Amino acid sequence: MLETGYCRVDGRVAYGEKERGKVNCYATCALLHHTEKGWLLFDTGYAPRVVEATHDFPYSLYAMATPLHIRPERAAVNQLPRLGLSPADIQTIVVSHFHADHIGGLLDFPEAVLVCSRDAYAAVAGLTGLAAVRRAFLPALMPPDFVERAVWTETLSATTGKPEHRDLFGDGSCVLVPLPGHAAGQIGLLAAT
Repeated sequence: MLETGYCRVDGRVAYGEKERGKVNCYATCALLHHTEKGWLLFDTGYAPRVVEATHDFPYSLYAMATPLHIRPERAAVNQLPRLGLSPADIQTIVVSHFHADHIGGLLDFPEAVLVCSRDAYAAVAGLTGLAAVRRAFLPALMPPDFVERAVWTETLSATTGKPEHRDLFGDGSCVLVPLPGHAAGQIGLLAAT
């Protein structure tokens, strides 16, 4: 797991009425290795460009609502060298959903295949301004070739027994599962270890 920064939010918003005061919500991403398919990131967390993307109104409302604590050295791309990896080593990125704390580093990996649900993408595609901020989405974080690099979960083979679960690599090692509730089309990853 790579910790890429955090934001400060009202505890009641994050954890319910019993939580008091401000809490840190950490943006993490998971780095996994598949013996045949190579390195995979599950989400990319925050990166310095999230701060840049929130300078101007209305995107500055995102940073006001969730004050950001992001250091360049914590970006996923900048943590890879200490692990002996480069951005080109990341073959696949699974995007759980399109909130800024999950896609902040997408632009750092221009060669990776991008896997997400079509519903998650459709929920933010074309959004700008206040409509985007309401969805915690910052369009400036999206690669311009996202659609060309995308693999939609709906096109992957279903696993046996659970038709809504999708087999990322066709070998049962990484299974994508829907996680409804937090964001449209959100997915999780069950990885065999």
